Order: sequence, then structure tokens, then C-alpha cells
Amino acid sequence: MNQNALTQDDDKKVLQNKSPEYSDHGNKPSRWWQWLLMYPTAIIALAGTIPPAWEFYKSWDKGVPFGASQIASEENKLWKKNFECSKGEFISAKNDFNIEVGTIICRSGDVLLRIQPPGKGYIYRWVGLDSLTSEKLALSDLLISQAHANSEPAPIILAQNGPVVLCQRWVDSRRLIRRVAIQGQGCFDEIVDTYTGRIEQRNGAPCNSQC
Repeated sequence: MNQNALTQDDDKKVLQNKSPEYSDHGNKPSRWWQWLLMYPTAIIALAGTIPPAWEFYKSWDKGVPFGASQIASEENKLWKKNFECSKGEFISAKNDFNIEVGTIICRSGDVLLRIQPPGKGYIYRWVGLDSLTSEKLALSDLLISQAHANSEPAPIILAQNGPVVLCQRWVDSRRLIRRVAIQGQGCFDEIVDTYTGRIEQRNGAPCNSQC
């Protein structure tokens, strides 16, 4: 047997004994779990994109800015939790900048705000009792103290003749219809988006409590 024949036999044995888990191109991995072992940084980077992508979808689905989906869900939950309370009468005040803020304090401790900037429609916002942690209250006190130190106190005027809720009901899991009576203007059905607190529609309605 010549030397060439021995060499060819040896090459065949090497090819036969070669692990099938690696390709012929520089021993690169050919199975998915080997890629995970060789490139963990890439996998971690890919996994890091999942939460932002999920938040983007949730924000888009709720029609709110990116990052606000959790706040929108919490607003919706507070509307449902305090449904009966939200039909109460607002205690409103207006400052010298003509910004009116009405409040309803529920037995749960949650507070419904109705905010109306000058020349615009009002929006609703909830302040949940559970969200008022000691750390947040401390920060709020600090900001308020700084604001008072840098400005003169503005006079507060009690607002009169605000809208009175005659009845309300859910249109779907997101939208609420509220029939309100406004002195000197009549009655209206307002459809409120409970994710954003904004009024989507406002139509004239009979002045009764049958929504």
C-alpha cells in the first residue's frame, strides 16, 4: 500500500468522525442552541427589545402616547371602581388665570378631577389613593413649597353652576356616556374616553335621567 492510499484513508476517517453539530465553514455552529452559547450578548440585546415593543403596542392599542398605557389602564380601573361616586357634584374653584378645577372625593379616598383650561373643554383625571406613596407625597410637598416661594399666591374663586350629572352608563369597556345638565344651556350626552379623560362627543339630549 502506497503513501497516497494511506493519506486518503486517513482523510476519510477524519470526515467520518467529524461532529455533525458543526458546519464545514470554520467550525461554525449549525444548531440553534449552539448559537445561543456562542452569541449570548446578541440574545440579551434581542430580549431587551421585547418590553419596549410590547409597550408600543399597548400604547397604540389604547390610543395614548408611548409609555402611558399603564396610566390609561389605571384611569379606566378607577372609573369602574368609583362609578357611583363619579356621578356626584363637583366642588369647583377657578384661579385668576381662569383655570377651573373641580373635585369629587370618593369614600375610597380616590379623587376625581375635572380640569377646564380657559377657552377649552374640560378633561377628567383620577388621583388614586394607592398611588399616593410617602415618597411621592414628600416630592409633591417639596415642589409646592418651591412654587410658593417663587410666586405670589393667586386668588381662588369658587365656581358656580357647574354641570350636574343626571345619569351615566358604560357604552363599552372603555367609553362612558354621561348626561349632564348645564344651567342656561340645557342637557347634553357626553361620551368620555376613560383612558384619556377626554370628551369624544357632546350631543344635545333630553333633561331626564334615562341615559
